[in-house]
Amino acid sequence: MGVSDNVKFLGWRNDVHEIMQVFDVFVLPSLNEGMGRVIVEAMAAGKPVVASNTGGIPDLVKNNENGLLFPPGDEKILAQSIINILEDPGKAESMGQKGRLYSQDFSMEAMINKIEKLYSQLL
Repeated sequence: MGVSDNVKFLGWRNDVHEIMQVFDVFVLPSLNEGMGRVIVEAMAAGKPVVASNTGGIPDLVKNNENGLLFPPGDEKILAQSIINILEDPGKAESMGQKGRLYSQDFSMEAMINKIEKLYSQLL
């Protein structure tokens, strides 16, 4: 595909938390996505996110707050969104910090508390 100088296909990894640290921006160009747990991992690592505006992704990525959303399949807006973040390190840092804070809402403890609360309401 002619991208080997700039893109590495790493296959299955058990050390994603370490690899995530070298990213400048996390990109998830899904056409359809349920919850996108990997986005929570990227936010916890303090990375700005560029992701498709589909499925459950908008529940995690707040456009222009912790990342940028683009229409699924629109590679031009995807590319421009990545460029926008890379060209504005201050904005990237701010988005990463907001994402790190927002990711706490999806920690194991937070999710257990939400489930317990839901069960209590249903009972």
